[in-house]
Amino acid sequence: MYFNFTFLQRFQIKEGENILSYITEQPQQCLKLKENIRNIIFQSKFQDEYDIIQQIGQGNYAKVYLATNKQNFQKFAVKCFDKQKLKQSENGINSFMNELKIMQNVNDHPNIVKLHEVFEGDYTYYLVMELIEGPSLQEDLYNRENLYTNHQIIQIMKMLILAIQYCSKKNIMHRDLKPDNILLIKRSKTFSLKIVDFGLAAYSNQIPYIFPKCGTPGFVAPEIANLNDKKKGYGVICDVFSLGAIFFILLTGENLFQVY
Repeated sequence: MYFNFTFLQRFQIKEGENILSYITEQPQQCLKLKENIRNIIFQSKFQDEYDIIQQIGQGNYAKVYLATNKQNFQKFAVKCFDKQKLKQSENGINSFMNELKIMQNVNDHPNIVKLHEVFEGDYTYYLVMELIEGPSLQEDLYNRENLYTNHQIIQIMKMLILAIQYCSKKNIMHRDLKPDNILLIKRSKTFSLKIVDFGLAAYSNQIPYIFPKCGTPGFVAPEIANLNDKKKGYGVICDVFSLGAIFFILLTGENLFQVY
């Protein structure tokens, strides 16, 4: 099912070959509908609503761009998936749909990046997400002259634990939790954080997983790294190992495992 909003006065619903058009003289009605469904359905006409500014990241299947909403000039991060690349990969489409489904399911936690809306074009899927302009925890650790204070470490770990606990209650494993995937939001006297990149996330009870063995060395749990039978699963506790590795870095300034 696809939605096409035009000037917030008209929208179309397309399902298969059937198209239903609705016209209203009250734009606020259309705007309200869009706000309620924009992150759970595919919309079309991405270029009508956003201007791409510049590329700010890249992954295996997608590129991430800074974009501006044409109506309110708000900035967003847009993850653009090339449909052709997804189709050429054995697990490409399944991987994208899995990431989308999980982001929709974790969209209401303050320490997880929010999915704003979703578009599908002829050649591209677009995930429009909130823009976190602060540094990653990895960048902040690298640029600091001193370690975080105990109070700051407690704040960071509390937010991470609550976010992972929230995911675990939904049977969701992030599986790539590391300082690079934690973005900081700094204010004058306080700070917050957001966990990003759910590209390797999975539901613990949906076995076999799309990517059974995955993650980043030094942060990946032993039960994932040592997995031999890809038809077997593991539990949400795998993210607790990653939390422990991050905790170690915050306390010591060193990686849990040294690479020689």
